[in-house]
Amino acid sequence: MESAIPGTDLHINPDDLKNLRHSYRYLAYTRIQAGGQVSDDLLGIDRPEDMKRVYEEAEAWVQGN
Repeated sequence: MESAIPGTDLHINPDDLKNLRHSYRYLAYTRIQAGGQVSDDLLGIDRPEDMKRVYEEAEAWVQGN
């Protein structure tokens, strides 16, 4: 996440991010700040085995298998 105006401080406390999964920590951060919740088991690039499986399943579906 970065500011639309370069050099602008977004005032994000790093401690607020430390327990969020790296692959979607800023999404989770903004949802939590808005009063929402984010599941910790979402698909993300930090789980390459899951990503590979999802892409393989999607490709098989596209191919009609």
